[in-house]
Amino acid sequence: MSVKILEAPRVRVGRILSESLRIWLRNFVPLTFLYVLIKLPAIYLCWGSRSGAIVSAQYGRALDIAFSNVAVGALAYGVLMEVRGQRVGIGRSIRMGLKRLAPVLGVCLVVAVVVGVGSAVARGVPGFVLQCMLYVAVPVAIVEAPGVWSALHRSRTLTKDNRLKILGVVLLIYVAAVAVGGTTSVLVRHGREWTPELQQRAHLIMWMAGLLTGPWQCVAAVVTYHHLRLVKEGVGAEELATVFD
Repeated sequence: MSVKILEAPRVRVGRILSESLRIWLRNFVPLTFLYVLIKLPAIYLCWGSRSGAIVSAQYGRALDIAFSNVAVGALAYGVLMEVRGQRVGIGRSIRMGLKRLAPVLGVCLVVAVVVGVGSAVARGVPGFVLQCMLYVAVPVAIVEAPGVWSALHRSRTLTKDNRLKILGVVLLIYVAAVAVGGTTSVLVRHGREWTPELQQRAHLIMWMAGLLTGPWQCVAAVVTYHHLRLVKEGVGAEELATVFD
């Protein structure tokens, strides 16, 4: 008699990427519009001056992280409903996110400072480590509402033993953005001399490619939170969504 060995559930990078990509593409226009709307302050501060960025690269990185996390908070409810198999309007998703606005802003600020400082200290390596550790802090703040510091600690606990996989998710989406931006930059440069003006234009194209794929990164953070809760605690989308009822 053969004995069937059941494989323990695991967090899978491919599944997170495919599920988040499906949700993003299915809601491409509203998610992208909301993401760009939330990132407008960062866009202005980085590109709002004809002479260049208003803020330095280091501060720009921190701003980018902060506003990206605000976007995660705004999209969390809608993404969890999609995982549950239920579509909701973008307006309702925003309203539900606003109910947790204070802790979400606190988490966004702390994460931006911590990851930004880590990136500045040693050329990004500690920043990536901290980013993976705090990757689901905003979904935690939205769903579990434990308070700012507890949300950070909770994210650290949930991501333990899966941070390399989270790094894989983050980097693969980043590579997709670089591929889109790089291809577009090559087409723009084709047959032209590499001037400072053209170089700045190429840099802008790369940044806009990151802006375009930013909603995918936000969706992936919420999907990752769902997978971590499911694998580690057996809590599915149905149970996670009950906190909004």
